[in-house]
Amino acid sequence: MPQSIDWKKEIKAISPFIGGKGGVIRIEYHGLGCAQNNFNSLIKHWHAEGESPNFSIRIDREFFTTHTLEDTLHEFEKKLKIGSRFENFDQDIKILSGNHVGGNATFNLQNVHFDGNSFDASHRRRERIKAILEALALFLTTGRCMVVAQHHSPSEQNYFWRNFWSDGLSELVGDGLLLVHFQDKDLDIRVHEDAPMPDVVLQLPRDLQSDDRAADAYDDLYDLFKSKGLSNDGASEAASTILALSTASVASVHDNLAMKLIHMASRT
Repeated sequence: MPQSIDWKKEIKAISPFIGGKGGVIRIEYHGLGCAQNNFNSLIKHWHAEGESPNFSIRIDREFFTTHTLEDTLHEFEKKLKIGSRFENFDQDIKILSGNHVGGNATFNLQNVHFDGNSFDASHRRRERIKAILEALALFLTTGRCMVVAQHHSPSEQNYFWRNFWSDGLSELVGDGLLLVHFQDKDLDIRVHEDAPMPDVVLQLPRDLQSDDRAADAYDDLYDLFKSKGLSNDGASEAASTILALSTASVASVHDNLAMKLIHMASRT
């Protein structure tokens, strides 16, 4: 399970949404030092708790499962356990490429139809999205779905916001769909024009030097090390050492904690 190190304020703010209310959460941060991936792992684990059926999907151009719109639609179909009559219709197709022929050659092509930009392709894409939205709406009557949009430039996320979110996915927020939108304020202050206004905005801290975060982080680390079998003094020393080595960023707290836990496991 991902460790919660002084994110009590953030967890309290998004608790109603994670619990099934649905809505739009924007999580702003300034660079990798804020440990946004650790926070993402935490809310993903938290969202997966409970007895009701649930799933989450991460929209990220760096993930092969959601690199393109085609990938994203396929991932929703897989999570919803529905087949697609339209699978692979808008993938790039290369015909007669990479062939090396020394003499005469005959190619016989039958029943080939491709035109990714045609009206027919756009129509079939809309029909595919419609089928996914209908299945998702039904799923949300008993289950929970969280969509996490990682930070990317507006142009890199256009395929999601323009072709899926605005084409109907946004309408399911009222049915309990949860959208979590990460934005790195150090890289790009803009968001896509189709991205929705959030119900709540969180600011992930870069370090632990404000709002008594260091004290709360110490308590979290102390409790964690106690749960791992350390004595009171041992847990206190381990927690203090982690914080002393991690003044630069929240990310360094998690990195040093991971190294400490690996070292402890290797000695058992």
